[in-house]
Amino acid sequence: MDMNPWERRQKILEVLCLRRHDTYRNLAHEFNVSTGTIRRDIVVLTCSYPVETVKGHHGVIR
Repeated sequence: MDMNPWERRQKILEVLCLRRHDTYRNLAHEFNVSTGTIRRDIVVLTCSYPVETVKGHHGVIR
C-alpha cells in the first residue's frame, strides 16, 4: 500500500523515535522510495521537528 507524503513523514518520525537514528538508504528501502524522496521528507520534517542529519558516508539521520 502506497502512503501519501504526509503519512510517510509521520512514519519516518515514528521510526526515528524508536531507533534514535537511521540512514537515508535504510529508510528509502523500508518505505520503498528513493533516497532523494527521503532527503526531501527530512528537509520538510526539520522545519517542524528536531531532526538532525549527520553528513558522512551513510548519511545518518537522528
